[in-house]
Amino acid sequence: MFDAVFAALIARLVAENPIDAQHLDEYAGDLVDSYLERPELVRLALWDRLERGGAGMRSPELLATDAAKAAAIADAQASGVVSTRFDAAEALAIIIVVASILPLVLDDTSDARVREVVTTAVTRLLG
Repeated sequence: MFDAVFAALIARLVAENPIDAQHLDEYAGDLVDSYLERPELVRLALWDRLERGGAGMRSPELLATDAAKAAAIADAQASGVVSTRFDAAEALAIIIVVASILPLVLDDTSDARVREVVTTAVTRLLG
């Protein structure tokens, strides 16, 4: 049952937040908005990692989606829009971690400020 619910939530998140590798800061901001609207996404993902070794994050569909996102970031890196300081998979991981964890840590901060912190961090790390 967990797998079905988790997969449906992740599929919705992916569908609602297509990557724009030319504007990774905005992509991260959109993820923040989704996580703030549905905090259960992050909680379930963390539980999946801690208790199930990340099995839910390794579905073939999610792996294919992540590969496509990393490829888009690699293309943006090749065109000079995104820094090559990190490889594409690392850049994607940074975006996901910053966008998902900072809202939990900055829980006394306004949603607008959390989004600003995340987008600024992504710009400075990956721009």
